Amino acid sequence: MVFCRNKTFHLPGGNRPGGGADQKQRLLWERPSDRVQIRCKTGDSDPQVERRKDGLLEVRRKTLLYKMAVGFMLAHPYGFTRVMSSFRWPRYFVNGRDVNDWIGPPSHSDGSVKPVTINADTTCGNDWVCEHRWRQIKNMVIFRNVVDGQPFSNWWDNGSNQVAFGRGDKGFIVFNNDDWNMNVYLQTGLPAGTYCDVISGQKEGNKCTGKQVYVSGDGMAQFQISNSAEDPFVAIHVNAKL
Repeated sequence: MVFCRNKTFHLPGGNRPGGGADQKQRLLWERPSDRVQIRCKTGDSDPQVERRKDGLLEVRRKTLLYKMAVGFMLAHPYGFTRVMSSFRWPRYFVNGRDVNDWIGPPSHSDGSVKPVTINADTTCGNDWVCEHRWRQIKNMVIFRNVVDGQPFSNWWDNGSNQVAFGRGDKGFIVFNNDDWNMNVYLQTGLPAGTYCDVISGQKEGNKCTGKQVYVSGDGMAQFQISNSAEDPFVAIHVNAKL
């Protein structure tokens, strides 16, 4: 489970219209965009998640959903966004509660906080997680800067958990959170050309390190996203055009 919240409301993803969460969402969207701060986090306090036997699979799933949620947050024009940067601690659940939830940041034996070390692959060491340095999130921050000031546009969904939307003629993002593969042609609103997906990779020089997306002269593009992909979402913007 991933939560995206502002100062007033705590909104779990995946709720269908009609319930209490839906009412809260309507109230949230009625608040002026410049009065709302939005951030996302994983449901680390959920004992049903932490105590599952397939822990590695569940951790991967939570990380995947977190990256998708942050990607949606950064692509959408609403609110003032905040990307978290956290640390690891030794979780230990007793009767559904993490008894180590009091533990602070990584520290030396004298209580001083450990420095944030940077590994060769640009991730962080010393038990710092540094989500803001993950390629997918870093590139979505760039996406948000590129599309700044552009309108929300070209919304599409399949009535389930596949959605897409654009930001004027500057960017477009597609998500597949269904249990089946996605293969659709969508109106992106972008100029014709070949774009580098900034989730699976990025533009480096005159080539893409990840997937490529071709946008035709009418703004249409094909998106094929496997539900088992490492990151089942795709984002393109004009600064990632070859």
